[in-house]
Amino acid sequence: GHFWLNTMSFKNNIYLAFHKRILENNRFNSVKIEFFDLNQIIDELNKLKIDIVINLAGISNVDECERNPKLAYKVNQKLAKILAQACYKTGTKLIHISTDHFYGDFNKLHSEDDKTILLNHYAKSKYAGECDVLNEYPEALVCRTNFFGYGPKHRESFSDWIISSFKKKRSLYLFDDVLFSPLSGISVPKYAHKLLDLNASGIFNLSADDAISKYRFGEYICRYFNFPKELIKKASLKERSDLTRRPLSMGLSNEKAIKFLGGGRFGNVSDHIVLLLEKE
Repeated sequence: GHFWLNTMSFKNNIYLAFHKRILENNRFNSVKIEFFDLNQIIDELNKLKIDIVINLAGISNVDECERNPKLAYKVNQKLAKILAQACYKTGTKLIHISTDHFYGDFNKLHSEDDKTILLNHYAKSKYAGECDVLNEYPEALVCRTNFFGYGPKHRESFSDWIISSFKKKRSLYLFDDVLFSPLSGISVPKYAHKLLDLNASGIFNLSADDAISKYRFGEYICRYFNFPKELIKKASLKERSDLTRRPLSMGLSNEKAIKFLGGGRFGNVSDHIVLLLEKE
C-alpha cells in the first residue's frame, strides 16, 4: 500500500480503506470500513464512485499464518472473496495482490500455469484467495509478485532490514538456498495498472527477469551501497527446523506479462536494487 500510494497518487484520486490501523496522511482520503460486510463495501464503492479497488490486505508473516490459520484464511481468503463479490456487483475493476510462495523447482522461473506446491497455511490461504477472487469475478486481475524498497516506518521491507542492519554494522546470515525474483516496490503498481489499462484479467506474474538467492540479494546491496562484504554470511533454510516449512524456489517468469504489454524487459533484480540508490 505504501508503494502504491507514493507511485500512483499523482494521477489518481485515492481513498484509503482501513479496518483497524488508522492511516494518517493528509494527502489522501481515508474511509473506515467493516471489511467483512459486503453490503457496506458495495455502498461505499457506489457512494464514492470508485473505478478501481486494489486489494493489498493480507497476513504475510508465514510463521504467524501457521500459528493462527483461522486469521490467515479470514484475511487472505474470505476478505478477498468479499471484495471480489462487491466489485463484481458494482462493476468496479479489481487488482488483487497475491504471492510467489506457490512453487518449488529450483531450476526454473515458474509460469502462471505451473503446478502449485502449497507448503504452509500462508500459501494455502493466499491460493484459496486467488481461486475465490477469480470464481467470483473472472475479470479481476491477480498479480503474483514479490517486492522490496523503502517501506513505511511501522513495517520494514526485506531491503530496509538489510540496509538498516548494515548501517549499524550488524552481520546478517542470508539464505543461499532460497531463490526469488522481486521487483522494486514502485514497479509493481506501474506494471499492474498498465495491464489493467489493457483489460488484462486472470493471473499474471509481476517479477524481475531473473531469480537470485537471498544471499546474492544481500551481496548486491553490499556492493551498491559500499558496505563491507564481511557483514553478510551464508545460511541455509534447509537447516532451519525452527521455521515453518516454505519453498526454496520462488522464481517467477514474467513472460506472460511482457507479451501482454507488447514487449520490453522488466529488468533483473540487480537493476531494481539500483533504484534504491536514487533515494539515498
